[in-house]
Amino acid sequence: MIRVIDRTLVLLEAFHLKEPAFREIAELLCACGANFLEITPAVYRQLGTVQGAQYILRVESPEEAMAYADRADIKRFLCKSLSDTALRVYPEITINDMRDFFTVERFRRCDRVRVCGLADTVLQPHSKVFSNLRSAFEGAIEFAADNDCYAATSLALQWAMLGGTEIVASVFGMGNMAAFEDVTRLLYFLRGRRTRSALGALRQLETRLQAMLLECESA
Repeated sequence: MIRVIDRTLVLLEAFHLKEPAFREIAELLCACGANFLEITPAVYRQLGTVQGAQYILRVESPEEAMAYADRADIKRFLCKSLSDTALRVYPEITINDMRDFFTVERFRRCDRVRVCGLADTVLQPHSKVFSNLRSAFEGAIEFAADNDCYAATSLALQWAMLGGTEIVASVFGMGNMAAFEDVTRLLYFLRGRRTRSALGALRQLETRLQAMLLECESA
C-alpha cells in the first residue's frame, strides 16, 4: 500500500489562517486521500480533532512529544535529525548524495526515517539510486524529494513504482516538494489508488486553497 503524507498544514502556518480555514483544508486533504497530515503543535492545539485525520506531529525535540503521547489521532512524531523510538519520534534527515556516509550511518538502524533531498536523482538511474537508498536504512523510509531540479513529483512517483511505500508531498508543491494534487491523480491512474470521489474533492481543495492564499496576499 502506498501512503501519502501531506505537509501542507505545516507550510500554511506562515499565512496565519484562522481555525475554520485550517479545519476545512484538513478535511479536504483527508477526503482527497492523504493518509497522514503533518502538523505542528501550534496548529494541532488550534484544530483539535478532525474526523478521519491521522497526524504526524512535527516537534523540536523528543521531549516535546511527551505532552502529546496519549493523543490517539497522533500516530508518530517527526524531529529534525533527532529520534527516540520509545516515544515514536523519528528523524528527518537531508541526503543530497548517498555517499553522505556520516548521516546515513548515524540513522541506519532507526525503525523509520524521513529522507529529504536527492533532487539530482533525476540525472541518475532511478532503480539503482532507490535500491541503494532502501539498502542504506533498516527501517521504513518516508521519501520527500526536493524540487531543485523541478522533478520532485516525478521522483516521488518513481519511488512508489519501484517499491517505495511512503511519499511526502504538499498541495501546489509548496515548500519545494512533490505536488500532492499531481501525486494523487497519477497514483489513481497508475495504481488505482483511491476513488473518483477523491479526485472530485481534490478539485475542490485546489480551488479553495488558491482562493485562501490570494486572500492572504491581498490582505
